[in-house]
Amino acid sequence: MSSKMRAVVDYFSIVGGVWQETPASLGIMEPSSRAARRKGNLYVLVESPEAGSDMDEVCQKLVDIILDRYYRSSGSVTGGLLAGVRAANAYLLEENQQSPHTQRVYPGVSCVVLREQDLFIAQVGPALVYVVHDGQAQAYPAGSPWLEPEPLRDP
Repeated sequence: MSSKMRAVVDYFSIVGGVWQETPASLGIMEPSSRAARRKGNLYVLVESPEAGSDMDEVCQKLVDIILDRYYRSSGSVTGGLLAGVRAANAYLLEENQQSPHTQRVYPGVSCVVLREQDLFIAQVGPALVYVVHDGQAQAYPAGSPWLEPEPLRDP
């Protein structure tokens, strides 16, 4: 008898010392339609050392783009993740090109799809995902800039 995997999602977000009830950097899509369920549940987290309402808007836009492109794509889970990440990258590239050098943002993005007993992870930039299974925690990737004392900055 095989057991079905399930996701338990919990989060906290503190920006500038203020608790964020619903952070813009988190997107969760657990679809109810049969067609969407075939693609699995998608969880998106955008992480950035920058804070403020401008960053919240960028985070929310990146989450929305990835969710939209993933579920609109046809084909495989990995193809859908790639489509979402590419579209988000194109948006971020355009935003950064239009911003002064000192106001550019460099977030990390983690996308996790849970489909039946399969888990897919796509990451871009400085990102970190922990998977806990059978009481064991595994970090993906094993080493991450988020675990370093100083976050990555543009050279």
